[in-house]
Amino acid sequence: MQLRYVRKSRLELSLLATHWERAGNVRRAIIYYRRAGEVAWESGAVDESNALIKRALSLASAPNTRGEISSVRRGIWLSRIAYSLLS
Repeated sequence: MQLRYVRKSRLELSLLATHWERAGNVRRAIIYYRRAGEVAWESGAVDESNALIKRALSLASAPNTRGEISSVRRGIWLSRIAYSLLS
């Protein structure tokens, strides 16, 4: 059987993120908010990307989830948000 990578849409990813957040699985929610934000960024939906990434950063700032996002990835996200605000 051949495995295929199925690229999920921004909507699917953000719905999964919301689902995991409401279910109390913050680590998984961060992963899906991140993925949704990156897909949104790649498709040019900058405002949506910023909102999704900000949510991931907010969740990752909680004491029990520190370390979920590397400092490098956090820097990339923050620079994207700053860049979009200056454009």
